[in-house]
Parts: sequence; C-alpha cells; structure tokens
Amino acid sequence: MTAVTDPQCRGVFTIASGRPFLDDLVAGIVARWGDAPEALADITLLLPNRRACRALREAFLRRAGEKGQHSLLLPTMSPIGDIDPDALGLAAEDLPAIAAAMDLPPAVDPMRRRLLLARLVARFDPTMSPDRSVWLADELARLLDQVATEQVSFDGLDVLVPEELAGHWQSILDFLKIVTQAWPSVLEDEGAVDAATRRNAVLAAQAAAWRQSPPATPVIIAGSTGSIPATSALMEAVAGLPAGCVVVPGLDAALDDLSWEAVDETHPQFGLHGLLSRIGVDRTAVGPWSDPPEGEPGRHDLRPGVAAARRQLASEVMRPAVTTEHWRVGAIPPTCLEGLIRIDADSPREEADVVALIMREALEEPERTAALVTPDRALARRVGAVLTRWGVSVDDSAGRPLREAPVGAFLHLVAQAAETGCAPVRLLSLLKHPLAALGMDRAAVRRMVEALEVGVLRGPSPEPGLAGLRRRVERVGDPAAREEISVLIDRLAACAEGFLDSLSVDGEMETGGARTLADQVERHLRCAEALAATADAPGAARLWRGDDGEAAAMAVRAILDNSRDHPPVADGRYAAVFDALAGETPVRPRHGTHPRLAILGPLEARLIQADVVILGGLNEGTWPGDPTVDPWMSRPMRRSFGLSAPERRIGLSAHDFVQAFCAPDVVLTRSARADGAPTVPSRWLLRLDAVLKGAGLETPQSLYHRMRARLLHESGGYRPVGDPRPRPALALRPGTVRVSEVGMWINDPYAFYARRILALEPLRALAENPGAPERGTVIHEVLATYVRHHGLTLPPDAEARLLEYGRKAFEPLTVFPSVRAFWWPRFERVARWFLGYLATMPRDRTSIAIEDKGRLSVPRPVSGPLMVTGRADRIDRTADGLVVVDYKTGTVPPKKQMVSGIAPQLPLEGVIAEAGGFDELAPGPGTGLEVADLEHWKVGGGREPGRVDGIGRDQIAAAIEAARTGIARLAADYDTDATAYLSRPRGAVRHTDDYAYLARIAEWANDRTGTEGES
Repeated sequence: MTAVTDPQCRGVFTIASGRPFLDDLVAGIVARWGDAPEALADITLLLPNRRACRALREAFLRRAGEKGQHSLLLPTMSPIGDIDPDALGLAAEDLPAIAAAMDLPPAVDPMRRRLLLARLVARFDPTMSPDRSVWLADELARLLDQVATEQVSFDGLDVLVPEELAGHWQSILDFLKIVTQAWPSVLEDEGAVDAATRRNAVLAAQAAAWRQSPPATPVIIAGSTGSIPATSALMEAVAGLPAGCVVVPGLDAALDDLSWEAVDETHPQFGLHGLLSRIGVDRTAVGPWSDPPEGEPGRHDLRPGVAAARRQLASEVMRPAVTTEHWRVGAIPPTCLEGLIRIDADSPREEADVVALIMREALEEPERTAALVTPDRALARRVGAVLTRWGVSVDDSAGRPLREAPVGAFLHLVAQAAETGCAPVRLLSLLKHPLAALGMDRAAVRRMVEALEVGVLRGPSPEPGLAGLRRRVERVGDPAAREEISVLIDRLAACAEGFLDSLSVDGEMETGGARTLADQVERHLRCAEALAATADAPGAARLWRGDDGEAAAMAVRAILDNSRDHPPVADGRYAAVFDALAGETPVRPRHGTHPRLAILGPLEARLIQADVVILGGLNEGTWPGDPTVDPWMSRPMRRSFGLSAPERRIGLSAHDFVQAFCAPDVVLTRSARADGAPTVPSRWLLRLDAVLKGAGLETPQSLYHRMRARLLHESGGYRPVGDPRPRPALALRPGTVRVSEVGMWINDPYAFYARRILALEPLRALAENPGAPERGTVIHEVLATYVRHHGLTLPPDAEARLLEYGRKAFEPLTVFPSVRAFWWPRFERVARWFLGYLATMPRDRTSIAIEDKGRLSVPRPVSGPLMVTGRADRIDRTADGLVVVDYKTGTVPPKKQMVSGIAPQLPLEGVIAEAGGFDELAPGPGTGLEVADLEHWKVGGGREPGRVDGIGRDQIAAAIEAARTGIARLAADYDTDATAYLSRPRGAVRHTDDYAYLARIAEWANDRTGTEGES
C-alpha cells in the first residue's frame, strides 16, 4: 500500500467513491502514524454521527484481528457537534472562547421545547386543536433549527416582501412573533438554549481554541461534506492545524473545470465545492488519503479497472445540465457495468420480494454482507417483513415509528377508547390487541371478547361509555354469553379506574383530578398497565419490555418530565396529542438482528460499506424526494432571508447515491407502478440510461430475480380454485325453506347452502348506523299497526294517528342523528302518500290478514314433503279475489322476473294463499281463494314517496303457476346427493354479496364467464 508517510501531514484529502471509507481511513491513519497503541491513542477523530463512530471502532478492531494484534488503544472518536466543552483539552481561563462555551446554558430538552412552543401556539390561537398546536410547534422548531444551523438572523423578516404582499405577509409575521419575540423570553426563563445554537457555539469555541493553541497531536475530521456552516468552519480550522487532516468522501477529481464551476445545489459535488472554497484549497491539491492499487486483495475492493470506470460513469451521469454537451460518453469503458444490475419491478410488493431475495442470497456465501439503501420507508418495512419468512431479522437504521409498534399501538388504542366513550371499533381493537389481558388468562379474554363483539358491538352502537355497554348486555339472549360479557365489562371497569369514562365524546372532559397533561398521562399509563396485566404477570412487566417497550417508556418519561405545568387536554383530542408527542419515536432493534444484513437510510449509509449494495426506491419523488414545502416562506423569500433552497437536499441525496453507486456490486431497483399508477424513474436513472445509450451500452437487467420473486409466492402452495360445488348428504339438506330464501336458492344456491346448511349468518358491521333492515322493519310495523286498528279506512285524524304510531316505532332509534335527519322526514312523506292512496282505493276492498303466517307442503320424491313458509305483510279482499301486498322500502323486483320465476317471493305467497295456507285466511262468498293480483307497495319516502306495482290480471295466473311449478322442480332437483349447490349459476343475476368472498368468486369467475370476477 502506498500512502503519504509524513507524520505531520496536514491539509485536505479524499477517499474515492465506492471505496470502503472507514477501512481506508484506518489504513491511512496506520500508514501515517503507525499502529502502536501509544500512537493511535494520541489521535482525535471527529465523524458525522455516532453510528459512524461505532463502525470506525469495528474497522480498527477488524484490522487488529487481521494483523494478529490482541490489544489496542483506539483514538478518541466523537461525533461532530456533540463535543463536550469540558473535554476541549484547554483550560477555560486561558481562552475566552472556551470559557464562553463552558458557560453556555444547557440545550432545552426536545420534548420540553415542543410543549412550550405548543403552548405559545395555543395562546396565539385559542380555537386551534391541541394536536394541531403540537404540529405547528414542530414546524416552528424546524424553522428555529434551520435559522440557527445556517447562521442567519430573524432581524430581516420584516423587509422580505414588497408592500403589495404586506397584508398576507403580516399575518405570517404576527404568527412568527412566537419565535422572534416570545420564544427568546421563554428560553431565558427556562435557563436553556436551542440545541442547534449550543452546537454552533461549541463548534465555534473548538475552532477558536485550536486556532489559538494548535494541538501537537493529530486531529482528523472525516466523512463530512461541511453542509452545516459551523461544521465547515471547524473543518477549516482543522485543515490549518500542523497535524490536522480533513478527509472528505467522494471528491470528483475527474470532473472538468467548466463543470466544476457550474455545479448547482442539486449536484453531488455542491457541498464539497463550497467547503473547498471556504478552506481555500484548490481541488487539484486534494490528494488521496490512501491509494491502494486497483485489485489489491481486500474485502471490498472492486475488480481491476472497474473502480475508475464506475466513478467515471457516475461523474458523467451527474454532469451539470449546462455542460452536458461535453459528455465524454465515448470514453466510458464497458467495465463500468461489471457488478451493476438494474431491476424494474412491476409493483412495490415485487420490488420488496426481489430485494429480500438478493439479501437472502448474500447469506449463502460466508462473510458476505448486503445492505439495502433507500429513503423509502414503506419498501424498508416490506423487505424486513419478507426476510422474516426465512427467520432473518434485519437491522433497520431508521427503525419504525412507535405508533406502528405493538406497545405504541396499544397505548394509542387505550387513549382512543377513553376519548370515544368505548366506541365499538376502538374498544374492540383494544381488547383484541395481544397485550390486552385485563388481569386474566389471554385465552379466556379472547373468548369473552368474541361474545362481546357478536352480542353487543355488532350492529347499531350502544350508548357511549361502560354504562351503555351494560345496558346493551341485558338484551343478549344467551345466558352464558351474557354472563361472560358482564365479567369482561366488570374487569374492564376495574382496570380502567375511571380513565375510560374520563373523556366524553362531546368534547367535555371530566377532569377527575387531572390538573395537568402529566396527570392525564399518568392515568393513561395506569390504565394501560392494568389492562396489560395477566393472571401471572403484572402489566408493567409486559408493557415496558422489548425494544418497543423501552422506546415507549423513554417517550412517556420525556412527556411526564416536561408536562408538569402543561394544562390537560380538554377538548376530546388527548389521543391525537399523545400520538403527536410520542408516535414518531423511533423503535430500533438492539439485539437479535443479522450481523451481515442491514437496511440503511442514505444518511446512515454514507460511511458504511457492504459487499452487495441495493439502491431501492429509485423513483422520482422518492429518491430524490420532492423538495419540502416551507410553510412560512416562498423560495424567493428564503433566498432573500439567507436560507438555502429546498433543492439543497437533492444535492445531498445525489452525493449519497454516487457513494453507493460506485460500490463493487450494486443493484438498482424501482417499482414501475405504485398505488395503481405508473411511476417516473429517478432522474439519475434517466441520466444513466442517456449516458449509457450514448456510449453504446445498456444497464444489465435481471429477469432472474423477478422470476424468483414470483415463484416465491407460487411455492407457497397457492393454486387458483374453481367454482365451489358442495354436495352435502341428503340428510343434511333443509326440510323447510322460507319464501324469502327461494330467490337466493334459485339464483345463488351456494349462498343458500352457506346460510341454511352451514348456518353461516353474515355479521353486521361494527358501530353501524341503522340501515335498510331497521328502516324496513319500522315502516312495516307502523303500517301494520295502522291497518290493524283502522283497516283501509280513513278516520278524521288519520294522519295524526299514523304519525303517532311512527313516533313510537322510531323512538328507540332517535339516538342516531341519521334517523332524525333523514328517516323521519322520509316517513312523513310515506305517511301522506299512504293515506292519500287509501283514499283512492275502492270502498269494497278490505284487509283480511296482517302479518299472517303461511305454509305450503311441496312433495319430494325421496325425502318427503318440503315445507315452504312465509309471512304476508297484508292480504286484501276485493270483488275480483285476493290481493297479496308486500311493503318494499328497497328495490322492487321487475315484473318480468316475477312472472318468469326468478323473483318468486310474492308469487309464492300467492300460491300459499290459493292453497289456504295462511292462518287468518278463509274463503269469501263467491270468490274462494283465487288471487286477483300481487302488489308491491314501494314506500321509500324519496322524491317519489310511494308507488304501487301490481302484476296485473293478465299475468297473475302465469306468475303463480311459474312459482308453483318452479318450487316443485327445485325441491325435486335438490332431493338427491348428486345435485351441487353452485355459486351464481345464472351468471349475470346478482342476488347477494354476503357470501361472495366465501365462494372466492374473484378467483374463478373469469374462467367461467370470461368477465371480471366480483369480489
């Protein structure tokens, strides 16, 4: 290895893109100062972050192991910006800058700052919701950090815009007085400063100290591009030290001078261009930190000739737009594509499968490492989930938000249950959470929760609170289920200690002694711990364990420590405030992850090297991401104020991309579609295509990995199914059938089989408002009550009486706003239409049966008679015969279907009537039991309040005969084990969706009908 050997070497150096940065950094240190313990111990190393410090420590130990060293004194390693003034190495009395840094107030706690700013926001606008106050507080905190980081002053805000925009800008200025006027006073009262301000002061003091009294021992700043002004000032000071070295990553020494001067904020070299200008070092004077020959054996070395070719390709891809006419595409050697693969997946799921397979393949080779580098958090989560299929847990540097972890979700569900008055969806989500045990055995709790769900929570919501649940329990018919549900509610009340009833749904809080936000949080946590307890373990032991439990404990401790003087949340938004304060807390695994795989964000990946680097999520808007929108200033205003443009982040992302792109083995992945829409490839992929096309080359595409990803799913045993054809034994087939079910039996036999033979009833939705079944039941009841009391006559106060019957029937449902707002006005229109129609009917028409039960015996060849039962809403007698009436609040079947037998309910009632099968029906003088008409009374209450649709005298006989012969044929056809219950054999006729998922229609409908299947 060749390297500069002068022990007093100073200045600026670079480690080329694609090189193992930390390994080369160690190699250069050893080449300059040797690896004797006393030599390394004198070196001070400053790195971008703590992860880089840990990785550099591992690089030193790895080299020591390769050299057979058993003991090692490591250099002093610190992350830039986290330097302790007490460890500056010089006496405070010797240098004023050191004394000033040591006298700085402590940095304000991040959670304390958020809460203090939220209080200032709420004071500015008392009508703002508490969670939105926290959100705006976070935006103000980001503005404070930007202003401090870029070292500008708020003094210039007043003169940023011309007078014609003064009205709009004045409202923003008034709001920003929170940070320009109120916040400094708050910090003074707190005896603290913003963390960014303190970091700047410490870095400035360190730079001043080293300038005034240069250390005799080596000082190295490595891995930073100087994007923060305070950091670049420190790097400038270090570069001027006698034994100071600045080692920057990936300086493009091959870029021509014209392009170097033309780099803008979106170029990967923009930060380094500004840093070198500040330090006053010409780019040509920046030498390599260590310069191993190409192809020298090493864990991360590229193949001979590939490294320079890949860097040349990256340089041309990133060339500034204004100099693209100077593209040197003809000089790009084909070796740049060795080890480079591009995969355009069809969907985000396929992309995740492909990435996971590549990472899994890397484990097949001993000591081989792989890393996914992506800013796409959704892709990172998917890949982590797929890897668990093989029992591989991978380290995700960004972690996942606490709200998505089990403990965080549980705490949020507890708060939501309290805030919504134990609303069914929230309560059931809480009780079904694996942590919810209520001091009992978890299996017993699951059984009780199932009883609660079916017996109490399905259908219309109970009244809010635990008291509403208790009242609903009284209606449960099964005594055993009623007892289990009562025990569950009692346990829930005991665990909650009033917390679940402390926040009402109308926004008024029953404080119950909660004087501050901290008091609310403490009650929240006591409730959560009680709910998490089992018969064998206390709730605290179950709740605060594991990575997510520890992260949650730290988050709530931060809230408790900093909210003792914060007022309680009193407007029904406690759950949202708790989520805003704690939900984004990162949960990172500490143990049990695979040592050779990692998922890294671009920032974390800057100095980390792997044998296989996968750059995922390479779509525009993801990598690079869309420039963030400043909620306070426009782009020209930011520029005038002195803040960098949002595009500055694109340049940083571009530098991260180039660093990883130049690795030995690189896989570029993207998804061609996302959320059902086509995606746009990253601008860097488009530029790569253009450069390679000009060079007569093409990025190698891998169909192999995509095919393996698809086989990954097919290997699970999944096979497309055909339409179901159950053939239950004859003894299991029903001996009775209701007339309302015959239409289902004809049009969807499988649904009839599922309901009558499997006894599968569709569950009602949770917390649903009363729907069509309830509306139909109520209107049927009201109309039946009127006819039962008054027949088809009209007393003088007929409308008042009908409306009074309606009020009594609707009374149990008036707690639902939709009933009061929509149903009752519709019923009033129905009532007026109903009475108006009765006035037009012939005087000799009388009602002779109301809600009358009937039955019909249909012979079968093997099993004996099939009993067909039904209930007629009303049967009237006229001079021509009987009229069977069916009230319909929903859709009325077409006459054609009734006559043909496809919709046989009302015609079958006519068959039963002519057979004398109704209880209250007797032949009339001269008319017998002949049916004169079948009428649907449409009583919807809409634009057309009501309508009477009769089959008519000319078709009544055909309809009844079709129903009579149809039910006989149906009974005979299914009176054998050989007849299967098919799913929708008529195809286009759609009877019900209740059993469509059970029949898996979406999987086979295309094959049978040639059309899209329903789901």
